[in-house]
Amino acid sequence: MTSQKFCVIIVGMHKVVSQFALCLTAVAVIVGVCVLRQEHPVNTYTYRPTSQAVIDGIESLGGTYKLNELGQVHWLNLKCLPISDDDLQLLREMPHIETLNLRGINRHKGYDFTDAGLKHVATLTKLRYLNLTVNFQITDQGIGYLIDCPKLEKLVMYYTRTGVDSLETLSQMPQLEHLWANDISLDEKTLPYFQKMTLKSLQHIKISNDNISLLAELPSLTQAPYERYRKIRDTDLVNISHIHLSEELEVVLTKGWADTSQLKHLANFSHLKKISLSDYQYPKRYQPNNGPFDPSGFETLAALPNLKELSVPPEDRFLAARAMCPHIERISLAANENLTREGLEVITTMPSLKEIWMHESLVNDETLEVLSRVKTLEKLTMRRDHSYRKGLKGYEVAKRPECLTIQGLAHLIKLPNLKVLSLYNWGIDNQMLGLCGQMTSLESLLLGGTFVTNQGIMQLRHLWNLKQLGMYGSKEISQDVCSQLHQYMPACTIYDMWCCGCMDISPQR
Repeated sequence: MTSQKFCVIIVGMHKVVSQFALCLTAVAVIVGVCVLRQEHPVNTYTYRPTSQAVIDGIESLGGTYKLNELGQVHWLNLKCLPISDDDLQLLREMPHIETLNLRGINRHKGYDFTDAGLKHVATLTKLRYLNLTVNFQITDQGIGYLIDCPKLEKLVMYYTRTGVDSLETLSQMPQLEHLWANDISLDEKTLPYFQKMTLKSLQHIKISNDNISLLAELPSLTQAPYERYRKIRDTDLVNISHIHLSEELEVVLTKGWADTSQLKHLANFSHLKKISLSDYQYPKRYQPNNGPFDPSGFETLAALPNLKELSVPPEDRFLAARAMCPHIERISLAANENLTREGLEVITTMPSLKEIWMHESLVNDETLEVLSRVKTLEKLTMRRDHSYRKGLKGYEVAKRPECLTIQGLAHLIKLPNLKVLSLYNWGIDNQMLGLCGQMTSLESLLLGGTFVTNQGIMQLRHLWNLKQLGMYGSKEISQDVCSQLHQYMPACTIYDMWCCGCMDISPQR
């Protein structure tokens, strides 16, 4: 046999062996796939879109829904609908729901949503958000069914019949981060349950002043767990220093203005937007206080990057301390025996000041002149007390108080960025409205109880940027004239609600 024939035979045998090996590999792959399918069968729901019959069922109940990219319902809103437990069987056909709103079903007489309905909810293994608010037939037993929802992150269940017993179930849900419940208290009895959770927010629960110190035992919290506008003693700030995502706080200085040092515990509150400070000894906001003042706590507040509003008494020393905070945008002002013209000048040094709410007691020519030098000012509200209505009947217009003069209002023309001006019930007449017509930066002019006539209202036709004109209680103005004015500023909404909203002229859409 020649060497050439021998090589041909060897090459042929190599090809046969290679093809045989490929066949064995293919067989092994097929066998492996079959075994895997037997051990891990494919869930037919994974890629199947929600059927039209189920969609029709949602619509027949009055619900709204959203579909994901595979055509599956993943967001369902059944809020305040007249449905019963049996209607919720439909949920079993929608295993991909992540958000479910069942708020207020029990508001309809004869339609009871009970614990039995939550058995259907418990089949939603992908559920992340559930709202059960205002359903008075839901009890702790129903909450127990939710243990089968392993991905639940937020549960809203205030105004139900749930209580402390539901915490046994909730403490076993590892993904739960947000809990809203108003019939549960934070105390020594419930603390162990809350400590087992990794809650970021805990809203509407009951916390007494004596138990606020327990918040220090819940390090995962990032938002304040008490109701809005609750007053917190400054001595308790150390217990909530880790709750750094809070946006509003009301703090009572237990030692008065003589010691603001406890405010140092707010150093990590980078999201804080508004804080109100009051004196324990002088609880009334505008009651004069001539005692000692410690400004050290304001140094901490000055370093908070998002603090837009700081509510303190309108006195010279507090205005100066507030001016230390460079990001303040809103302030409230009222007459006070400890507020002087020189002290008011501080507001002209506040670099971010955009909004001022001013009480009638402080309105005069000198004050408005100071305001005219706050070049960043965008919104000005001048408020009158309800006492001006004394002796008036029905929609009778009150006379303009002497504190607001033509000369004083003219100062506001100097504000280049003024967008909103509210002069409700100041008795504005045609002459004063003519001054408003020169404030070309205005986007919203809110008037009420005016003496303006049809001839006077046309003085506003040059306010090209105006988007809202409120003429509440101005009975001397006709709709025809306002329609004519609207032609000059077609983007503006003009309304007068003195008589059941008889005039409402809106931009064409």
